[in-house]
Amino acid sequence: MIAKSFKKIFSRSGSVRAKMAFAFILMSCIPLAVLLFVAGIFAFPFTRELLPAINNWVIDATQNPMLATFWLLGLILITVLIALLGNMYLANKIAVPMQKLSQDAKKLAESPEQYGMIQVKEEGFSDITEALNSMTHKIKSNMEELREMGHRTDEINREIHHRVMSLNSLLQVGELIGNTADLDEVLDTVVKHLANLEEHAFSALCLQPLEGISVVLKRCEGMDERLLNQVIFHSSTVLIDGDNPPQEAFEALWKDLGKPSILMQPIMIRGRCFGVLVFGNHDSSKVFSKEMVDLVATFTHQSALALEHEILLYKTREFSFKDELTGAYNEAYIRRRLDEEVRKAINTQRSCALVVLQVDGLDNVRKEHGELAAEKIIRSVGQSIQSCVSDIQKTGRLSGYEFLVILPDCNKREAIEKSEEMKKLISKEMESLKGQGYASVGMGIASNPIDGVEVDQLLGIAMKGASESC
Repeated sequence: MIAKSFKKIFSRSGSVRAKMAFAFILMSCIPLAVLLFVAGIFAFPFTRELLPAINNWVIDATQNPMLATFWLLGLILITVLIALLGNMYLANKIAVPMQKLSQDAKKLAESPEQYGMIQVKEEGFSDITEALNSMTHKIKSNMEELREMGHRTDEINREIHHRVMSLNSLLQVGELIGNTADLDEVLDTVVKHLANLEEHAFSALCLQPLEGISVVLKRCEGMDERLLNQVIFHSSTVLIDGDNPPQEAFEALWKDLGKPSILMQPIMIRGRCFGVLVFGNHDSSKVFSKEMVDLVATFTHQSALALEHEILLYKTREFSFKDELTGAYNEAYIRRRLDEEVRKAINTQRSCALVVLQVDGLDNVRKEHGELAAEKIIRSVGQSIQSCVSDIQKTGRLSGYEFLVILPDCNKREAIEKSEEMKKLISKEMESLKGQGYASVGMGIASNPIDGVEVDQLLGIAMKGASESC
């Protein structure tokens, strides 16, 4: 009957509540019932009269004390064993699974990625296990989402940092150009900032020789400068990366650089290529984005602006020293230059010669053919003289009809030879201008130190000789 009652009580598939109730019965209810039973028999004898059936289970201590004692001890021992069984049942069915569940939950909390699902097979804990596993799955899913968001955030931060650095570099270069900084400083800044745009990046800038402008023609960061001799000046963008194989003309340079990804932008000014800006990455699998190509193009444009600004400054300086009609240096500049060359010749104990040319007959040309014809003759004479001199020899216009040619490191004999060369060329030009009127050219020569060491003295001798030869 008791077994049937227990079966009825615990018929629901071993829930934790049923197990706790069963353990409670074994540990508390049964011992308490035995205690009440013993107390009722020995402390309240009248219970035997009320419940005669009890006598069938009890040994009378007055008739057989020894056997009654053993019976009582056996009953107590059985009761203790039942309580211990209840305790063991509680430990095995509830405490141990709870401890394992707690340990698994702790491991899961410490490292949800490395630790798998919680597995507690004991009946009654499936709901808790499923709840924890469901929570674990959600935590892992959320962590994966957080990790993905973290990666995206890192990429966004890197992109923001890259754009800020790029903008800062462009602003710095623009500020240098606006403050008319030295051209070499501007171009060095461009190359250094380009090389810092990416990891494993390198950059270079190559220029063609520029007349009248002193600038370093080749500079680089992160690569061998000797390889710049292979750079080809071109008027279009060259792109070599993971998606664009090298053209035949650039294959040798590409191989010598270690087969990197390369972007070469021409520095164009008014349709002419003045140089090439090179940006590269030693990662051969690198593919340049459109944003990077546009950024390098912006740096190239800034380099072109700095270069064009320097060219314009040079031309402005040149125009301020030049005679507008003939293109020769004006009087102020040529006199100052003559003074410098004479002092240099004295200090180095070397010779310096000068030639003065006077154009005669211009008044008659003006009267007969007009001012334009006279100017044409002056222009022709000036251009003829300039075509005969070298870069270190300077030609200037002293007045409306006089020219001065400075011949550094030339003695008087060499000056005479040079004047004869100029005379022949000028005579040839005069023949071609006969229809515009006739003018003759006289020449005078002076040399330091033969004819003197003072500028005014030398210039006076040459002018006198030119007047007398007309």
